[in-house]
Amino acid sequence: MRKVGFIISPGYLPMGFAVATPFEIANRQAAEPVYDIRMLPLLPPVRGIVA
Repeated sequence: MRKVGFIISPGYLPMGFAVATPFEIANRQAAEPVYDIRMLPLLPPVRGIVA
């Protein structure tokens, strides 16, 4: 399986996720998944304070 990662920077627009579509279609059409697709944030997630 080939690994494909996209680095997501602050201000990244959701329309940019469309670049993963060809990889998802290839996975659906193959007998077994061909690509391991990951979205990787440039910055760590911000945790909120629960009071």
